[in-house]
Amino acid sequence: MKSIMIIICIMLVLVPPVVCAQGAGSVITLENASQLSELAVLSLPAESGAGGVAWSPDSAQIASGASSDDVYVWDVATWEEVTMLNGDNGGIHDLTWSPDGTMIAVANRVTSAHVWDVNTGSEALLLGQPVAAPSLNMGALSGDSVTMDSLLSMGAAYGSFEEQMQVYGQILDEFSFKAVDWSPDGRWIATATSNLAVFWDAETGEEKGSVEGFTDNVWTVDWSPDSTVLVAASIEEMLIVTPDFETDKVETVSIPGFNLDAVWNSTGEYLALIGDKEIMIWDVEAQEAVTTIAGLAEHQLSIAWSPDDTMVASGGLDQQVHVWDAATGEELAVLSGHGSDVNRVEWSPDGTMLASAAYDDTVRVWAISE
Repeated sequence: MKSIMIIICIMLVLVPPVVCAQGAGSVITLENASQLSELAVLSLPAESGAGGVAWSPDSAQIASGASSDDVYVWDVATWEEVTMLNGDNGGIHDLTWSPDGTMIAVANRVTSAHVWDVNTGSEALLLGQPVAAPSLNMGALSGDSVTMDSLLSMGAAYGSFEEQMQVYGQILDEFSFKAVDWSPDGRWIATATSNLAVFWDAETGEEKGSVEGFTDNVWTVDWSPDSTVLVAASIEEMLIVTPDFETDKVETVSIPGFNLDAVWNSTGEYLALIGDKEIMIWDVEAQEAVTTIAGLAEHQLSIAWSPDDTMVASGGLDQQVHVWDAATGEELAVLSGHGSDVNRVEWSPDGTMLASAAYDDTVRVWAISE
């Protein structure tokens, strides 16, 4: 007997509403990835631009940020908003859950990062000192309207994609936290700001050290599964960083090259990298690419491993989500629906869903059609 799925469509007067949703089902695999389809659309306030997306460790909740610096959390069972964490009007670039699922750390458009208690809605920690985000004026662009989407849409006025990213980074350089990641053991938080990767004590908020030497803005930070190594990447190079907080020493391995995103697989053996219209699977020990997906039509901005390490998903300037076989580079699925650049993709920890955030003010959730 075929199971009956109840389709739930909810339209709320207050934002952010859930446009349409149904229950998730099978684990996404190499064999069924071609059957991925839209499961839910989660809307943020108009012109807020969904800033990142993150799943709770138990896959029961999903969070995204807005240009108002508010964080919205939805319950996956009902797709209803369960929490809104009110920020300080800085604008969110990235966010991450604590490993125990009780807190969310956000990187925003001021020189600070906030840690929120999801259950109480209160601020638990402030990392760095906030300053007012200056008013920006670049022709038709100013203030909160300056997003990667709006800047890059101006195209040739800023030359190549790399030049556009450098201009965007310069605009945000003095007052922006661009990325944040919580170590799997729960002890440390890493942030990317300007040309630095900064380490923080996740319990006290104390700054434990930083990694300097980047020649350009750091766009991503990601902890290894054992919480001992951090990868930090810019459009000029990638650093693999091993901090020793007992001796205050930091060892780094520099790998030159264009990188907009870099994430570890579940064993810490490989990194998935986004290059100049290409995706690479990088063997960390051998320091070489074992899979290269080159000649992409558009630049990708975000990449994520599936929980079983067999696939990677990417999203970028083509406003689509792509799913790839990590071993062969074969494209398994192309998911359309966003109306603007996709800035973040994330698999649910249980492997049944894939989420994407875009500058069209939506988070879309994808799952296997039953």
